[in-house]
Amino acid sequence: MVDNKTYNVWLHSVCFCFIFAAFQTATMTSQSVIAQFEAETRNLTNNPEYTIIDGYTSQLVLYVVFAISSWFVPMIISKTGSRLGMLIGGVTYVFYVSAFISPSSIYMWTASIALGMGAGILWTSQGRFLTKCGTSETKKKNGGIFWAFLQGGALLGNIIVFIAFKDGIESNSRTIAFTIFTILTSIGVACFKLLKHVEEEPEDVETVGLKKSEDNEDVSEKSPMEVFKNSLALLTNKKMMIMMVVFIYSGISQVFVFGIHGTCVRTSSFGDTFFGDKSDQLMAVTGLFIAIGSMTAGVVDSNLSGFSTQVKFRVAMLVQIIAYFICVGNFGDDAAKGKKQAEVKDGAILELNGMYWEEKSSLMAAMLSSLLVAFGDGLMNTQIFFYLTTNFTGTNAAAAFSIFKSIQSFSVAGANLYASKLALGYQLGLAVVFSLVSVLLYAFSGFNPKPTEPTKSANETQEST
Repeated sequence: MVDNKTYNVWLHSVCFCFIFAAFQTATMTSQSVIAQFEAETRNLTNNPEYTIIDGYTSQLVLYVVFAISSWFVPMIISKTGSRLGMLIGGVTYVFYVSAFISPSSIYMWTASIALGMGAGILWTSQGRFLTKCGTSETKKKNGGIFWAFLQGGALLGNIIVFIAFKDGIESNSRTIAFTIFTILTSIGVACFKLLKHVEEEPEDVETVGLKKSEDNEDVSEKSPMEVFKNSLALLTNKKMMIMMVVFIYSGISQVFVFGIHGTCVRTSSFGDTFFGDKSDQLMAVTGLFIAIGSMTAGVVDSNLSGFSTQVKFRVAMLVQIIAYFICVGNFGDDAAKGKKQAEVKDGAILELNGMYWEEKSSLMAAMLSSLLVAFGDGLMNTQIFFYLTTNFTGTNAAAAFSIFKSIQSFSVAGANLYASKLALGYQLGLAVVFSLVSVLLYAFSGFNPKPTEPTKSANETQEST
């Protein structure tokens, strides 16, 4: 019979699969979907200046709010508990995804702000919940299982988009696709109610002034202000400080994988391919490879326990750097701006083709870069999850994940700010620099539990280093 911890790991992973089938696909297509909606509305209303909010700006607003609200999330979770926290945060994802059915300026701005607050609650609760459901022997495997299901959602979402957008992004296809996504998100959120309460292992790490709550319902007896102060105190922890640049790079990587790459595919010309020259559908094709790459990373991390976390992290960075160089050869410096040559109003000539494939971009190269960059991103994130769930347990877990998500979100916001303005070559150069620094810092952290033995406590790790 399956114990409650294993049941929770699998069920909450399925819930996130449904929620992010919608959200990640919405993120990948938001710039293109909103651009199409604005063009459609301008034609219907004869208003050439009509605009609401582009996809990058929506993501910018979302993640700025996410970053700020993450600092206060542990105060909320200390009163709600992690299971209710995931339910509350999940509702805002339903609100955001439904906004794409019939976009409007007020709806999109409100949904972006609401999701920014809700995402902090969802992810910090999830990190706390995953930590509670793991043991020293299962935490690494649980992270891989969760990541595989999370990215499996993107696979499902891109299949839906591929079918719905077979004739391009139009009003009817947009409505059908995002109605389905809204239903999927609602199912995932509702299933959080089926999660079961579990007891956590005794805390075995540095407490940085924090005390473990004995409340059986995962609700702290501390005041919200005490919880907030504890979160700030964790910033000075050596194990947290050394990961700051890694957290920043994870945000840069996220924006490229789930936003910029798909936009580059849509704006590039591939000529006559097996799928025709329908760039909206080709965007879904490469999205499928992104999902496959991310899922593969989760499966690899769960099953290749013979390789250390340091080796896996270095492989992740190497694979991503290779993908970045492929993108430089395949996409032009203006490809990330989200506009095809025919959509430019001032008649400026865009540089949409890469350094190697100068006349027509290569669909094979685009699919390969999708697979590699997503695999690297997924493998990196599973190592970050393993690092946090091992070094920060008990009442530290929520604070640790809130700090991670806050820093990552500020990075995502910054990357969305320059995504449509900075030349793609410069964006990828910046990503390479951060990835190399991240490798050095992760190695310098000394975090490398033996693959064949239970992970040591943080205190033991600190003594050994």
